[in-house]
Amino acid sequence: MNIWIIVLIFWVLWLLFRKKKTELPRQQEKSTPPSTISIQISTNYSSRASRSKESVSPDSVWIPQKRSVEISGYKIEGGLLYLGSGLNSVSGWGVEPALINPKLQIDDFVLDKDGKLMRYWPSYAEIAPASRSAYLHWLSEGKIDPEINIGYVFLHFYGLERRLLSDIMTSEAARTEVNTIVDEVKRLLSIYNKNSSFNSYAWNFLDYIRYKNSTSKVYAEAPPQVLPSYGYEVPLSIQVAFAQAALDCAPLPAAWALASVKNNPMRRLRTPAQRCDDEFGKLFCLRYTEKYCDGLKLSKGKGKMRYSYKPASASFGNTMSFILDGFPNVIGVEGQMNKLYDIAENCINDLDAYSRYVGRKPQERNSLEAISLLPDKIIAENKSDELTAFKAWLNNSLKAGDPCVIDYSTLLSHFTSIDAQNIRKQDLVAISQVLAKFEVGIEPDIRFGSPKPSYGQKIVLFENSATAPNAPSHAYSVAAVILQLAAAVSFADNKIASEEERHLETQLENWLHLGADEKTRLRAFTRWILSVPASYSGMKNKIALFSEKQGETVGRFLVGVAQADGIIDAVEIKILTKIYKMLGLDVQSLYSHAHSAATTPVTIETGSFDHKIFSIPTASQEKSSPTVDLNMESIKVKLAETAAVTALLNDIFIEDDTRSPVTEQVQSDKIVSGIAGLDSEHSAFARILAEKISWSRSDLEALAGGEGLLLDGALDSINDAAIEVYGSPLFEGDDPLEVDPKIAKEILR
Repeated sequence: MNIWIIVLIFWVLWLLFRKKKTELPRQQEKSTPPSTISIQISTNYSSRASRSKESVSPDSVWIPQKRSVEISGYKIEGGLLYLGSGLNSVSGWGVEPALINPKLQIDDFVLDKDGKLMRYWPSYAEIAPASRSAYLHWLSEGKIDPEINIGYVFLHFYGLERRLLSDIMTSEAARTEVNTIVDEVKRLLSIYNKNSSFNSYAWNFLDYIRYKNSTSKVYAEAPPQVLPSYGYEVPLSIQVAFAQAALDCAPLPAAWALASVKNNPMRRLRTPAQRCDDEFGKLFCLRYTEKYCDGLKLSKGKGKMRYSYKPASASFGNTMSFILDGFPNVIGVEGQMNKLYDIAENCINDLDAYSRYVGRKPQERNSLEAISLLPDKIIAENKSDELTAFKAWLNNSLKAGDPCVIDYSTLLSHFTSIDAQNIRKQDLVAISQVLAKFEVGIEPDIRFGSPKPSYGQKIVLFENSATAPNAPSHAYSVAAVILQLAAAVSFADNKIASEEERHLETQLENWLHLGADEKTRLRAFTRWILSVPASYSGMKNKIALFSEKQGETVGRFLVGVAQADGIIDAVEIKILTKIYKMLGLDVQSLYSHAHSAATTPVTIETGSFDHKIFSIPTASQEKSSPTVDLNMESIKVKLAETAAVTALLNDIFIEDDTRSPVTEQVQSDKIVSGIAGLDSEHSAFARILAEKISWSRSDLEALAGGEGLLLDGALDSINDAAIEVYGSPLFEGDDPLEVDPKIAKEILR
């Protein structure tokens, strides 16, 4: 008897175990989404489920928006779901995943809110009872819980997707619900758009519904704010807009051209376009409009437009593919698409420096230093507060078109991101670059060899052309030195006579070896040096470049400046004495030159190596007043002086045939391909840096100066490139500069 009792107990337990097992969800293996096929809805459904019996009508189990239902104790408002049994999937294999069967078991005690029991591509019929409870609870709460597992949101989305992609073909009721369902999907997106998967599927669904049968002129509308794509497909809205524009022979608007280059999964744009999305968009549209005015006229191409829609729900089995009758495959015409990508690539190159800076210092995106790296075309579009205030002040200051002499502190007050009391060299360069983008120059400008202005000093702002150089020519550098010397003489008596100032300006007008932009800058530089006390700091090193003959020519010229007001007084003679000593001239010759300048014009020998001599006719021996006599003899004197100074400036910095080994190495490396997007000059400079583990700043300044590079700017560019490519800077420190041997080895490969 005991044995039979034991057998009976085992038999009951076995029945209970079998019953429990049938209620557990069937395992659904994660599979790779099948490839696109050409029929509208595939019947190739790779599921273990067998072909289902004949399906009930979708309308018979669909709950419209205005109906409320109660399922297993959960009251659900707003409808838009399938409720009942007998509805097969669209492919005909298995049960519709979105169908809520109220007879299936739920868990009254556990809510699987985190979706830990959910499978990939969930189906209500196959998820665990605790998961069904969590899903019904989410529906009853209004489908608004932002913390719910995204699988439940997809399960609801499956039903909406089926209603508008499948039921709509046979159901008049479904056709009336398009706007209602579209609004529901948008509502879900407003809550769950942070999930990239749902965001992509939902937007593609909306794209599909809007543009599949569109009759409006899509290209005449603004592109959607979100243009999702998946796989290898360009968003449908772009394909339709391009096709319609080609059919209508209408120019393609810049906004659609931009949308196409940003949303082609087969042609990804480089980092600057992603990191600087707003700046890239503005620059692209400006460049596109410049080149094509109203827009590019598109070729229709030969093929028909084909589009594939990948459903989120496994109900469809596979990707849906369709051909839009009468719409050409314009996106497939590579030639015209390449025209758009050429513009995009140019924009990316111009944003590269700004992108690297923002990548390294994202918190300083709107700083002056960052803005100064933006292309000229879009800097005016920048809306930062300090730049907006600065532009208004700048326009007001230069409204008359004349150079503006202001306190340096006034200029700095417009840039709150700069420490005015501890201003750095890169800050000064940034200010000059920002001004240049508004076609305004500044003196002193350290890019042109001028000294760093003091906080309370005067500066000069002036209108400059967009094509003005951003570095000095050799001739300009020497002209600036001579002007500083001349200003020093003019200021010797603590005042400057109008005749002296006029004499300097006349010389500027006659230095024909300088271009128009350099003359404009030199006039501003003259105005600046005449507004501040003369300084001899650093002047000895510059004068050391003069030969003996050149020094004598400069000395005679400066004596002429001092005599321009008709008088060379004792103070001026004292200053001229100091300058003559710096020039290495015999001080006794100063008195002879001064006497000659005050009585008779002299023969002036140029500083050129052909020893040309300009003979000056004898002038009147008498002077009735300390004014400038503008008769023909005086004009000849001025022309002779001009010829002498011009010859001097043209000859002072004639380069030697001999070069230092470092310079030769840089020149030879210029032919090597660029490093990390750097140009040939900066790449060559980087390779030279990589050859030593330590550099003194003086050696680097000599190296950079020989190549026409601004040292600090070059070092920043090279380090930015190294960080972007190798994840670490090439060097650290200032003086000395220490090179990372690991990065150096990579660069020298």
